[in-house]
Parts: sequence; C-alpha cells; structure tokens
Amino acid sequence: MSELFELIGFCIFSATKFLMAPPAMIIFGYAVVKSILVSFIGGFLGLIFFFYVGKALFSLVRLLVGNKKRKQFTRRNRLIIKYKSKIGVLGLSMLIPLISVPITAILVSKYYQLNYKTVASFGFSTFFWSVVLSYLSFGFKTLFLK
Repeated sequence: MSELFELIGFCIFSATKFLMAPPAMIIFGYAVVKSILVSFIGGFLGLIFFFYVGKALFSLVRLLVGNKKRKQFTRRNRLIIKYKSKIGVLGLSMLIPLISVPITAILVSKYYQLNYKTVASFGFSTFFWSVVLSYLSFGFKTLFLK
C-alpha cells in the first residue's frame, strides 16, 4: 500500500517537475520500466490538467477584463507569432523538461487548441523524454553510485 502512495506521489511530482521525476525514481530504487511508465502517465495527465486550468484562467481573465480595446500589432505580438509558426506544437512539446509541464501546458492553452495533433505530439514528447531521462538516470546511477 505504501508503494502505491509513493507511485502516486511520483506521478504528481512528474506532473509538476518532469525533469526531476525519473532520476528521483531511479535513485529510490525503482526499475527503469516503472520509472518510464509513472513519469509518462504523470507528465501526460499533468499536461491535460494544466491545459484546462490555463483555459479556465484565460477565460476568467477575459470575462473580468473584457476585450473592449482594439488589438494592436506590437513588436511582442510579432515575436509570438514568429516563434509560434517557427517551432509549432511539436517544438513546444519537445521543450517540456526544460520549461516544465505546467508552463508548457498553459502556453499551449493560450496559443493552440487541444486536438488530436496536439495530444499526439505531447504524448510522443512525454514518452520520449520519460525514456531518455530514465535511461540516462539509470546510466549515471550505475556509473557513479556503485
């Protein structure tokens, strides 16, 4: 029963600090496959959760502040559009470990829609980084902590 609570804790940890969850699981003695599965599930569920939290926050701000002012095309808007079109959803999803899951999901909720392409790219990216981080952590553990 305590292992179940530990795994749930690692899922929550992975949903917020994705970069640190697989190494922590490996250090605590979990197998690489379990580390991959738990960090993937936690990271993916965190992305979905924070996406909808971001949508709700932006809707609330829009409701409270309103859109009375005509939008101007500023230098900041040009940069946002440039980076949005340059890296796209897949590029943003590959930055999950560096930016963190909540910030990435909130950025996606602001600038993209949650459709099959977005979900697929975030699922692929979360799984890819789970595998990479788990195997790197296992390699460092066996190399330095004999």
